[in-house]
Amino acid sequence: MLRTIDYSQEKKPFKVGKLRMLIGALALFVTLGCWWAFIIGELGAYEIESGSMEPTMLLYDRVLGRPIPSSGVKVGDIVVINSPDDNGPDLVKRVVAEEGDMVEFRNHHFFVNGTESPPPGQTQSVHPFAQDDRFVLGKDEYYLLGDNRPQSHDSEEFGPVDRANIKKVIFWRYWPPNRMGRITP
Repeated sequence: MLRTIDYSQEKKPFKVGKLRMLIGALALFVTLGCWWAFIIGELGAYEIESGSMEPTMLLYDRVLGRPIPSSGVKVGDIVVINSPDDNGPDLVKRVVAEEGDMVEFRNHHFFVNGTESPPPGQTQSVHPFAQDDRFVLGKDEYYLLGDNRPQSHDSEEFGPVDRANIKKVIFWRYWPPNRMGRITP
């Protein structure tokens, strides 16, 4: 059986619905806003180049950083700092103590204000190479450690970090896609 197709009828013009137009405009606005935030330096993109923050962030994860909020940096925040080494790469570490806190290494364990402060997901803060030490952080000083403490180049080696050396606060992982999402303290 053969059917004849009639091409003489005019096709109806394609109409874009108001909802589809609104969603498209919103997507364009968000994309341009993110692009602009990168251009003016509000957002920073970083690739994790070491295992010092495992298991929170793995090697080659890609993350976004935002400016320090007006409320300041808090204990638990993950931050990007200028390397204390000359011309070294930026470092990503967790804030474990802030100004006025007493930091103490005792019997290879780490304490803040007398309470042991283990990395996330662990019950003890074992530092096999730490020497017994005790001090109070000064104004605008932060103590930063990697979550994988034995593998981390952090405040245990280079001491407290001044707020002026903190560049961004990490808040979002965008790569790999299966681990994409907000990074919470």
